[in-house]
Amino acid sequence: LAGGSGGEDAPSPPSLASLATPPGSSVRLSLSLQLAGVGVSVVDSSPCELLYATVRGISAELRRAPRTLSGLSGGLLPGLGAAGAMALEVTLAVGAIQVDNQTRTARCPVMLAPTPGQTSGGARGAAGAAGGGAPLP
Repeated sequence: LAGGSGGEDAPSPPSLASLATPPGSSVRLSLSLQLAGVGVSVVDSSPCELLYATVRGISAELRRAPRTLSGLSGGLLPGLGAAGAMALEVTLAVGAIQVDNQTRTARCPVMLAPTPGQTSGGARGAAGAAGGGAPLP
């Protein structure tokens, strides 16, 4: 091997057979995604930008794990072994959404925006078509 340091072999990647889980084992999956922001423009055939939407502080999480379903008698439901049923949980959180009208004659260029001083996780709504919200920086 060029650039090798001696007679030691590099570890080989695991084969698919070694990654397979035996029957009855508990397989878990956790996937987490965080994005600073995403922007989307709506453009007509001219081309002229009509609308620009921004979503900031995107956080998504997917979890999958075995669950046990117990019947009234306290045992597992028939036909569902120890690893038979899987629970799937999806969580999506968005920090802020803003929609801007990009046309030149727009009376309210900010169509939807977060309200000033809004706390994250609160149930307060954003400014409506009146454009009363503060634009995102």
